[in-house]
Amino acid sequence: EVTVSMEDDDGNQWFGTNEGYILKGNRYRSQLELITIGLPFDHVTIAYHDKEDNWWFADSHFKRTGRTSSIDRMNKHTPFITQWNEEDNQWTYYKPEESILIENTDVNAIIRVGSIMYFGTMSGLLYLDLYNQDWDLISTTEGLNDAAIWDIIEHDGSIYVATAQGVNEISIVNHSLIPDVDNRF
Repeated sequence: EVTVSMEDDDGNQWFGTNEGYILKGNRYRSQLELITIGLPFDHVTIAYHDKEDNWWFADSHFKRTGRTSSIDRMNKHTPFITQWNEEDNQWTYYKPEESILIENTDVNAIIRVGSIMYFGTMSGLLYLDLYNQDWDLISTTEGLNDAAIWDIIEHDGSIYVATAQGVNEISIVNHSLIPDVDNRF
């Protein structure tokens, strides 16, 4: 139910509902746009606070249900990672449609090293260069022990990812897997 409405100086119609939704109607189009403020998903299974005062939120459907999430044409437009800059109260949303490399939206682990965000998913280590907004993926094709990444740490110029089949070391310089020649893992 619409509980409040108004028209702005540009002729746009704004509506607020009793469910907490905000809708915007452009005077040149005959459809409404749902305005997203805050978290656009109901479940948060991981939150991460980086050194730049950003909070990162995501969900792992697998952790909650035991089933991996699937990306279809309907939910590829739905954010799966949310960034909130607390100081500026700025929200940024990341959607699967941003890259064909985003194969899975179950995020199990998050870490930031410099300008790179790393996301451990059920399909490998997904990473985002925050400066140029490029996504990339390291998967079993590149040599990961297992597709599912459960934890990530950074130590001495490397990222270490925990999988069910062991630990992999990845260079933060060129994002290549570093062979475990000493059989440490």
